[in-house]
Amino acid sequence: MTIRAATIADLPSIVDIYNDAVADRFATADTSPVTVDQRRPWFEAHDDEYPIYVLEYEGSVGAWYSLSPYRSGRAAVRGTAELSYYVGALSRGRGYGTALVTHAMAEARPDRRERRGHARRDQRRQRHRDLRPRRGRAGRDHDDRGGEAGRRPLVR
Repeated sequence: MTIRAATIADLPSIVDIYNDAVADRFATADTSPVTVDQRRPWFEAHDDEYPIYVLEYEGSVGAWYSLSPYRSGRAAVRGTAELSYYVGALSRGRGYGTALVTHAMAEARPDRRERRGHARRDQRRQRHRDLRPRRGRAGRDHDDRGGEAGRRPLVR
């Protein structure tokens, strides 16, 4: 089993797997099958930031996933991705879905966390920790020099 970045040559397999979900009325809101030509612009809109990956087993594509912007245009969730994954009807029950989600989580890049504001939040938390007096062995507050500490001023 190999998970790799999708190429345009994979698009017919991606469409077939997606159409399996359409036919089963499973995991999609589409009610009629799509064609390769209809999905080509969708495929081409994906890039390194929001990629498409396929799971290949014994030379054929059995499943795929894509990342898409989540509620694009909303600054608060900029950099957050929506994960969509589909497993072909003949490939279900083999753990492919779990493998795809695990791969997607492993591929998540740290720079996306910073864009979502996690780094800023972590910096605020660290600043708060630095302002709290530390407890000594006897339970008294101590400053960095080992003496007793009073209240520390809040610095912003």
